[in-house]
Amino acid sequence: MTITLQERQESATREIVLESSRLTARFLPEIGFKFSSLREKNSGMEFLFQPVSGKHPIPTYQGCFVDFDASGCDEMLPTIDNCLYEGPVFAGRSLPDHGGVWSRPWSFHVDDQKIHGRIRLLELPLLFEKTISWVDENSLEFRYRVTNESDSPVDYLWALHPLCVFQNDAKLLLPRVSEMFNVHQYGQREEVLPFPVQDSLGKKAWNVCELAEYADKKCYKFYPLGPLTGTAGIWYRSQQMVFLVEFDPKETPYLGVWINRGDPEVQGDYNLAVEPANGFFDSLAVAQRRGTAVSLLPQEQKSWNVVIRVLDETALDLSQFA
Repeated sequence: MTITLQERQESATREIVLESSRLTARFLPEIGFKFSSLREKNSGMEFLFQPVSGKHPIPTYQGCFVDFDASGCDEMLPTIDNCLYEGPVFAGRSLPDHGGVWSRPWSFHVDDQKIHGRIRLLELPLLFEKTISWVDENSLEFRYRVTNESDSPVDYLWALHPLCVFQNDAKLLLPRVSEMFNVHQYGQREEVLPFPVQDSLGKKAWNVCELAEYADKKCYKFYPLGPLTGTAGIWYRSQQMVFLVEFDPKETPYLGVWINRGDPEVQGDYNLAVEPANGFFDSLAVAQRRGTAVSLLPQEQKSWNVVIRVLDETALDLSQFA
């Protein structure tokens, strides 16, 4: 397994390439440390959604996420939706769309077959760090740490945002819970609905885990409610492979699910994401009001891990999912 650093042909930015015997993973540290590509070598299958233009535009800080590069996998911190910080000391500070770290260059170095990246937020006194390394030929581990560098408490939320390739016959692999919190598009906004089978406002029942059953030209976002197992993903039936995300639900107790089936308001893209998160839900301000944000004491640190795997469907007990 190797790590190489090279210049990208489309711009002067650099690209870090990690290769195992099975996978090739690419990262763009100067574009928010984006995890830009995850390709399975034997089949050529690309799991992460690629920019329609074929290029990664350089984003503008505080810009709108979908106006730039709604592709690949980004870190969302300290919010997903743009909002104003609520609470003492930092009240009223503007928090950008999809957070403040996806649109800025990170500092990084490579050693001992690991990539180490770090960035200081401009909105809040937080230092965010991640280390990426191979677990085995099928799996990458992401180790995270956030530090409050101030003498006052700071609230934040983090979510991983792995935009994956949409295939009509694919299936979401989600925990066996009985309810979901709807954020938008299906039914009314911000309501609790049964999961996974829905009765779509008088129409026939449908299974939200089956991508073929979603309406075209719309996007969806929901959170399964209940105890998480710490494993979720996408079963690509045509390729007989699974994109899997693993996390510790004690550290990362929420899971967002995003599906864009060609919504013209979101670039008309077709993609989806399973998004482990440590706050609920998309706006930090809302999470602060609900008591579901993460709070760091002065000089406190928090750490957590995520593993992303590509497995053959036979290597996984698919019956454990909804």
